[in-house]
Amino acid sequence: MISKKTEMLLRQYSTIMRQLRIQGIIRSSNNPVADLGEYVACEVLELKRAPMNARGYDAIGKDGKRYEVKSRRHTPENSTSQMGMIRDLQKKQFDFLIIVLFAEDFTLKEVWKVPHAVVKKYAKYKKYSNAHILIFSGAILDDRKVKKVYPARVYK
Repeated sequence: MISKKTEMLLRQYSTIMRQLRIQGIIRSSNNPVADLGEYVACEVLELKRAPMNARGYDAIGKDGKRYEVKSRRHTPENSTSQMGMIRDLQKKQFDFLIIVLFAEDFTLKEVWKVPHAVVKKYAKYKKYSNAHILIFSGAILDDRKVKKVYPARVYK
């Protein structure tokens, strides 16, 4: 049986998810990290969310550029730098990949803007998932075309 405390926590979670949906922050009933990342990317970069049925991108800039958003919430149990699957990378359905990184408590840590060509250079195709996987660590962070947009990168 589920304990009373667990039942209470699940009800609170349900209430929180409902309120986030009402406020337009999340758009699905899935894990909120992806939807929250899209919302934050749109706020930070002044983008407009793409329709829910848009394939290959999540937001559109004022200049018509398309943005795919991948988010990661780091926890003590999971601090991986692997971003979500990128399908049909060769079709260039987005111009920029936006990477949104959250702390365990959902505090915004960083937002990065990565051109499609750079994603293509560093992402690895995985046959088993029929998608490209991007590990956002190492050399890609030193690529001059990759921009940290939140907090702003300070060069010395």
